[in-house]
Amino acid sequence: MEAIKDPLSAVADMFKELQELEKSTSSVTAVSLSAEFNHFKMFIMTSLTTFQRQVAFLGREIDCLEMRKRRKMILLHGIEEDKSEDTTARVTSLVADHLDLPTFSSSSINCSHRHLTTKNWPQLL
Repeated sequence: MEAIKDPLSAVADMFKELQELEKSTSSVTAVSLSAEFNHFKMFIMTSLTTFQRQVAFLGREIDCLEMRKRRKMILLHGIEEDKSEDTTARVTSLVADHLDLPTFSSSSINCSHRHLTTKNWPQLL
């Protein structure tokens, strides 16, 4: 989270400096206007770069979370689909029968569902 907070505080400090520069400039001349524009342009470019880095960082974090979630996933193919099926009970009975695991129960499954389509997709565990 520090990777997000630190750059934001730097941008906020830069914005305060820009506001102080605007307040300190009493007379508007071409030179002061040019300097103020350059500071503003630098602030905008730094802000955009900071936000791009933060979006990239958050994207990497989401990818890591998704990969951790999928580590212990099993896809089962070839299971016929019923209109009103309990996927956990169905998988439990198939695994216990076909893999000769009599102690396998529905408590061994954390989550079980099918894809939300009409096709016969694999069973997700």
